[in-house]
Amino acid sequence: MPIYPPRNTATKKRQILNYKIFEFLTLNESETTAEKLNNKAEEVRIAMLNLIKAKIKLTNVYKKDDENEVSIQLWEKLSNDKINWETYTFKEIKDFCDKNRKV
Repeated sequence: MPIYPPRNTATKKRQILNYKIFEFLTLNESETTAEKLNNKAEEVRIAMLNLIKAKIKLTNVYKKDDENEVSIQLWEKLSNDKINWETYTFKEIKDFCDKNRKV
């Protein structure tokens, strides 16, 4: 039996995503090669997909009787986000990172 309760949020995945965004932005500010920027953008995409997958996993219920309209809509929204993030281009990832920049 663990001494701590299990999390009901994807805290670690969120931290990883924030760090990958930070890495991308710092690399973007320093003039580096396009290949390095593309690699960091791909890491941001992977981190975001991992976060979305973790959120989808948290929305799964153990009993089908417990599903309600809100959980079904959340699951559909997350599935659409996952599909969108799989097709994001470099420019869209860059815009996302710029929008989520922490001042």
